[in-house]
Amino acid sequence: MVTTASDAPSIVSGLPSPLRVLLRSPLLAVAGSALGVLILVHSVDLARAGSGLRHADADLVALGLGLTGVGILSTVLGWGVLLRGIGHPISWRLLTSWYLQALFVGHVAPSGAAGDAVRVLRVGRVAGHGRALASLATTRMASARGAALFGLAGAILLHSAFGVPVLVGAAGYVVSMIGACVLAFQAHAATRFLQRRSSPLCHRAARWFAPATESFEALRRNPSVLVQCLAIHIAGWAVNLIALQLFASAVGINAGWSVFAVAVPFSLLAASVPLAVRGIGIREGVLVGMLAHLGIDPGHAIALAILLDLQLLPFALLGGALVWTRR
Repeated sequence: MVTTASDAPSIVSGLPSPLRVLLRSPLLAVAGSALGVLILVHSVDLARAGSGLRHADADLVALGLGLTGVGILSTVLGWGVLLRGIGHPISWRLLTSWYLQALFVGHVAPSGAAGDAVRVLRVGRVAGHGRALASLATTRMASARGAALFGLAGAILLHSAFGVPVLVGAAGYVVSMIGACVLAFQAHAATRFLQRRSSPLCHRAARWFAPATESFEALRRNPSVLVQCLAIHIAGWAVNLIALQLFASAVGINAGWSVFAVAVPFSLLAASVPLAVRGIGIREGVLVGMLAHLGIDPGHAIALAILLDLQLLPFALLGGALVWTRR
């Protein structure tokens, strides 16, 4: 399951300094994960979950992993399209290798943001770090918008089951993603404003921001590239939803795409709160709780949550092998 732990700093940035320090404490994160796992252990039938994993349909799991690979390739494709849109066509082989290496680092590091840092460093050496940041941010926003649109559609279909709060939350997430895109693609106006100031500090800030904001500006002037990227990520998320359905069927859960379109993004959003290491315990708890709310057996739900936690592991191990060969 893809995490969004790198979003956590934005959640706590507006809090008072002592509370901000506390929320970012590694000890609190470890304690939060331990508490989340402990609550899960006492809330579900682990024997039933273990039985579900042991008897999981291997063919469906393999097919789900295959579609996960297709989803990864769609992410790389969207990333490459953006880089070409700002004038830096990097080979697909290199982009795929860098993405897998970043996936590995994101799995072994305490925060998934480490994987993003790898992508920025790799592309930055070729295209400049400002352009690397802009391409990564735009890729993230396109992916989030794809998930948000499917989530809103799912919340509309399941409004009688999840209720108005989930529907409002899904709609709010779509609006926030659109707002983030608007701000990003208008950011170069702020750089130009700083350039017109007489203060040396403003000029230094403008020089620092310019590579990224100029890249956003170049993409804004090339809407066909943005449309292609968004379409690729929407298609990639659709493939991922099919993969989630296959994993669910493998452990005996019969649920439509709309269930996962709502439950998975909400569980990832909850996991971005910095109260656990990489959201472990919180992510699974929210997912199991939402599935149980729909009448799905908690034992089967936790088996599915474990499968989704392991969904990207084979590809991360492949990325680890690529990291090893670079030594």
